Amino acid sequence: MTPKKSFVYLIRTDRPEVRLLVFDSLDEPGFEVPKGTIEEGETFEDAAIREVCEEAGITGIRFAQELGGTWYGGEEQCFFLVEAPEGLPNAFEHTVTGDGVDRGSRYAFRWLPVDPALRGKLVQGCGAFVEVLVDAVSRHESAPVHSFGRAKEMERSTPPITSVRNARIVEARKLTQRKHRYRQNRFLVEGLQLLAMAVERVPVGKVRPLELFYCEELFAGETAPRLLEALTKAGADPIHVAAHVLDTLSEREVSQGLAGTFALRDLEWSLDEIEVEVAAPPALILVLDRLQDPGNLGTLVRTADAAGAKAVILLEPCVDPFDPKTVRGTMGSLFTVPFARLENPDVLRKWLSRLGCRAVGADAREGEAVWERSALVGSVALVLGNEARGLGPELRTMLTDYVGLPLLGSAESLNVAVAGGVLMYEWLRVNRGRES
Repeated sequence: MTPKKSFVYLIRTDRPEVRLLVFDSLDEPGFEVPKGTIEEGETFEDAAIREVCEEAGITGIRFAQELGGTWYGGEEQCFFLVEAPEGLPNAFEHTVTGDGVDRGSRYAFRWLPVDPALRGKLVQGCGAFVEVLVDAVSRHESAPVHSFGRAKEMERSTPPITSVRNARIVEARKLTQRKHRYRQNRFLVEGLQLLAMAVERVPVGKVRPLELFYCEELFAGETAPRLLEALTKAGADPIHVAAHVLDTLSEREVSQGLAGTFALRDLEWSLDEIEVEVAAPPALILVLDRLQDPGNLGTLVRTADAAGAKAVILLEPCVDPFDPKTVRGTMGSLFTVPFARLENPDVLRKWLSRLGCRAVGADAREGEAVWERSALVGSVALVLGNEARGLGPELRTMLTDYVGLPLLGSAESLNVAVAGGVLMYEWLRVNRGRES
């Protein structure tokens, strides 16, 4: 019988070989709710799958990292990196006998060997190695006949997903939570302008589209179809969904018919990579110290892009740049402005020194009005502090100067995004025509 749903597990052991556990549900799957205890670090789905495995005699499985999911020929393929014990059977079937939602469901388990040379690549995670996993399954002579071939061209005749409980939709909805974004190594983007900026940056190599949920009946004009084609050619899996299903992925009042997921860690830059971008002075680098509001971060990234900043540095603990509110606030500039995250201010100090970039802090109590001095002339790292506590003491020791904006009325302070925008454009004003 053709499986209704398959789960492929990459098994990591202390021995040199790598094996895949292919876990096929022969009936409509329903293991989303566990019957027993959810262990530390597990999601509901993890616990439920573990219970099925344990009832089938597979004990000791631990979910180490989710590698993402990809749609193959109408079957759901989910990839997980798990820990597993020795001495497991090669292939068997199991019917769930418990009292939970899985009762009576049938599952087939089979183990497949993988070329040891692939071990180092496979354990790195998702992305390009998903295809390696699928290829390993499809090439193995003992594997049942499945339609694992990935369609490179979008099939408009494919019926849309109509259930909001579809596994791919459920996993995509989880991306509103930080832990699931990093576990799945992807984040969700909606809005034609944001997706258009992503398309423009694909050739740079930092932007990697993974999935594109689309509903043609919600398209208005030519932009959405063009983006659908462009992102599909760039490697995104086009997933046809009904309008009410797409609405569950959208936070807009009116969906524009497209929502895409992108590889998360691919977008982050190293300081060495950013250094190449800051080759020609004068350069502006925006440093954000422990920012907590996603809207502020999104606005500052967008303004940094508009003012020509070379990079944004986030000092941890900082709000997640892939938070949906942050992503929307950037209006696509998240794809265009290099950014890096640091925990150690001393690393930042040494890097700025190597660049010949002065660190200038924004503080109305410490600095004179910005237009009354020349603190922003030349290559500058403009440092903005936390919304409530301002600049941290470790950062203050590396600052060469302060700038501020006068408060002439009754307001005690300015919003950090507003103040940062004014200061970035003041840097632009005093440095125009100074490019080398």
